[in-house]
Amino acid sequence: MKARGLSANRKGQRKQRNRKGIGKEWYSRKLYWRGQPFITFMRTAGHRETELMHEKINELVPEPAKTTALEIGPGTNPLLSEFPFRERIFMDISMAIARNLKTGRGAQVIVGDIRKIPFAKRKENFGVTVINEVLTHIKPSERARTVAEIAGVSDALLIIDREQVSINELANRERRNTKEKLNILAGTDTRSATRTRKEIKENLGSKLTNQALRIEQARLINFKPIEIILRKQGWQIQKQHIKTGDTTYTVLSAKRK
Repeated sequence: MKARGLSANRKGQRKQRNRKGIGKEWYSRKLYWRGQPFITFMRTAGHRETELMHEKINELVPEPAKTTALEIGPGTNPLLSEFPFRERIFMDISMAIARNLKTGRGAQVIVGDIRKIPFAKRKENFGVTVINEVLTHIKPSERARTVAEIAGVSDALLIIDREQVSINELANRERRNTKEKLNILAGTDTRSATRTRKEIKENLGSKLTNQALRIEQARLINFKPIEIILRKQGWQIQKQHIKTGDTTYTVLSAKRK
């Protein structure tokens, strides 16, 4: 389906960017000028994880045909593409992604920023809004406010992202990952393996600097401020942790009482 609202971002999207300096662009739309640069939850999710997400949506919206749904940041693997909602809207910040998004029949695709949602004048709330690995690309100071605004036009929320942990835990994760990689190469004496082992050890050193750990921690989501705001507004909240590949995600589902 042809995406709507694409012309506003056409000029910037045409610029060619390589993926170096990805840390600086983490909170910028520039990161997605050329499409989806990451392996995402939905891309790595197996049957079990996909079924769990479908169950969550069915719990939040028992009768999807009677309501509408919004998915923000669907990337290349939208979660709502198979659901029979009366209306489905997919919004992504990237024109490259929106243009090629496969959403199924009867869906709208728009280009937009989660921090400036264009739905304030809607007469009807969305039955559910899905926010899948989007908050990580919002500056930490803006995340709770952003969710609060989206909650204002939604009757249910499904948020999927990586939850924030301590600096020490991040460092321990990197050490464990490095140990696993080195174990795979154990006993291999080829020149290539020796070079790879050296690179792995050097990469660990760069990842364990205080600056690198703080940058990574800022990309993870502190759900507590979000939960506080939603509970104050009378929302019921459930959280669940799910692992896909080497990454553990937090799934927060919320519904108005």
